[in-house]
Amino acid sequence: MLIDLAQTLLQSPVDMTHLAHIPHIDLFQSLHTTDTELLGQIKGMIKETDLGGDISKSWQHFVKTGQVWAFLIGAIVGYLAKTFTSYG
Repeated sequence: MLIDLAQTLLQSPVDMTHLAHIPHIDLFQSLHTTDTELLGQIKGMIKETDLGGDISKSWQHFVKTGQVWAFLIGAIVGYLAKTFTSYG
């Protein structure tokens, strides 16, 4: 699709008259006028970090869903399989 678009643009003559009708946006002016709004949005996106609470919640989910038992059984079976299949 991009190749078709590029080929079309290269084959057609470039008409610069339509570029004059594109609305001009001054990025620095728009940022300057909305600094407080932008900072408010950023402040709303930042959340307080609770590393201990996040780890605790993850561990509780790990135990509650039974994944801890699957891990322990897999580790034991894997160790036994390695022990019985290795020589020496």
